[in-house]
Amino acid sequence: MIKRPSRLDIVDMPRDSQRALGSLRQVLCATFNYCRKYPVKMETLKAVLEYTLDRIKALESEPEAPEPEKAPVKRKTTKETK
Repeated sequence: MIKRPSRLDIVDMPRDSQRALGSLRQVLCATFNYCRKYPVKMETLKAVLEYTLDRIKALESEPEAPEPEKAPVKRKTTKETK
């Protein structure tokens, strides 16, 4: 018999004091706890999380690109709109 991983509880996760993640922590807990009953679904969850982590690492390793300069916006005068 395969032993299932224990349930994931939000109190065990790192805190997000700035609420930058929104409800992601709650969704991750719920998704993990659901998928732990289904090995194929857990593999999909793991693949998605690994892909996301790889993208984060790639973003962190890229040199910061300078902000593009914004072209001045030409505003129409009331004479031009008539």
